[in-house]
Amino acid sequence: MCICSIPPDHVKCISDKLLCNEEGRSRTWFCGRTCHEIYMNLRSRVGMHDQINDGFSCTILRSNGDQRVSKAADIALLAECNMKLVIALSIMEECFLPIVDPRTGIDIIPPILYNWRSDFVHLDYKGFYTVVLENDDKIISVASIRLHGTLVAEIPLVATCPENRQQGMCRRLMDYIEEILKSLKVEMLLLSAIPNLVDTWTSAFGFVPTDDRDKKKLSKLRLVSVPGTVRLKRNLYDCLDADTVDSMEYAVPGDRHVTPVGKTKPQLPSEDCAPVC
Repeated sequence: MCICSIPPDHVKCISDKLLCNEEGRSRTWFCGRTCHEIYMNLRSRVGMHDQINDGFSCTILRSNGDQRVSKAADIALLAECNMKLVIALSIMEECFLPIVDPRTGIDIIPPILYNWRSDFVHLDYKGFYTVVLENDDKIISVASIRLHGTLVAEIPLVATCPENRQQGMCRRLMDYIEEILKSLKVEMLLLSAIPNLVDTWTSAFGFVPTDDRDKKKLSKLRLVSVPGTVRLKRNLYDCLDADTVDSMEYAVPGDRHVTPVGKTKPQLPSEDCAPVC
């Protein structure tokens, strides 16, 4: 779900400018047609297996929370997504120590993977999807991603099973994600990297550090920020005017800051884990 979705308490103020998407008993409001199209595109991909090459496939997952479904096909899809999310979370927890929100003491890894909503802005992880790389029905690599309109997509977490590292699995997953983002005309992909992995992400994956101009554009978005990391970017599409972000109403100023507890679990540095590995 695009981060441009409008909080319910603001809908009455600008209802004549909004688009609405109804799902069961709930409604989701969007600031424009582009954001609505991105939302519908991603939702249509949830649970669908995309074959890539050499027997590998990628699947986009999303937790439906307490949303009720009645059709047999929807129930089966929901069950499969939930099962894969459990495995994806176990991979993340195998790779990382908890990343704890300092205000609440909550480990933010599960909320991100399960796109938990909250009335507290710094704990609202709605809009996140989990993308998994699979081979022979085994999940190998996992990434959490959220789109902010066509301006940027953020990946705060990406990990690969330890036994499958140094085999190009992360690259397969990232290539798939980039193709999806390019098809949606997303300009920029963001991730955070610890200092000793910056060279890997820049030399092997084509990322570069964000500059002052980027920081100005991104300052109006709600991005997950992990202290002690370097924010890197990869341009996917020709950049629009610097004021593009100004048209994204109801973006909340400032990053969401979280504090990792300790370090990642002891493992050799690898490009198959980010940001805090």
